[in-house]
Amino acid sequence: MSEIQALPVDIMEKSGKSEARKVRARGMVPSVLYGKGVDQNVNIACNRQEIKRILSKEGHNALFQLQVERGTLPVSHVMIKDIQYHPLSLDILHIDFYAVNLKEKIVVEIPLKFVGIATGVVNDGGILEPIHREVKVKCLPGQAPDHIEVDVSQLSIGDTIRVADLNLSKEFEAVYDENFALVTVAPPAKEEVVAPPVAAAVPAEEAAAEGEAAEGAEKKEPAKKEPAPKESKGEKGEK
Repeated sequence: MSEIQALPVDIMEKSGKSEARKVRARGMVPSVLYGKGVDQNVNIACNRQEIKRILSKEGHNALFQLQVERGTLPVSHVMIKDIQYHPLSLDILHIDFYAVNLKEKIVVEIPLKFVGIATGVVNDGGILEPIHREVKVKCLPGQAPDHIEVDVSQLSIGDTIRVADLNLSKEFEAVYDENFALVTVAPPAKEEVVAPPVAAAVPAEEAAAEGEAAEGAEKKEPAKKEPAPKESKGEKGEK
């Protein structure tokens, strides 16, 4: 079991956006506490720099023991359920803490760290394709590691590493089927060769017919106009 991290917190008497801004202005992170043994959610605040230090060292599956100077909390051992970050500065905006029982197993997500260079990538130009970058395991609070290393160096094209291939310790129980695929090596992508456009071929018979028609049009003379009939003298007299 990893070391329990002591985390001083303040109980927030008020809530809302305005109060959250004031808390952040003091270098604190507004948070909420809930879970087993907590009948009603409790608004708390923790030091931003302290929580960042612990997370960088222990990871998001760290086990905390909350400490308060004024007031009391219904529970003390907690883990992080969710963290909200600012989209640009990536500062921590809010944290969800949930209470845990040190003797009851919980389900946590553990990141996968792929190490090595696959044989299929080096020798055959394949592409390493992670299917999942984290796995869920069931373990006691504080036993979850920061990550699980997955050695991909022996993978050839078409090979796959599955949950059953992970060297999990006895403390962990994977919440997946053993055939659940994690990473594979795909064959190299084939380059598509685009053929140049080809003019549509005209059948020989059509070409010959068109040629004869054109030649006939050139030789054909315009029709001569016939002179108008002359009027007779008798016809003039009758008028």
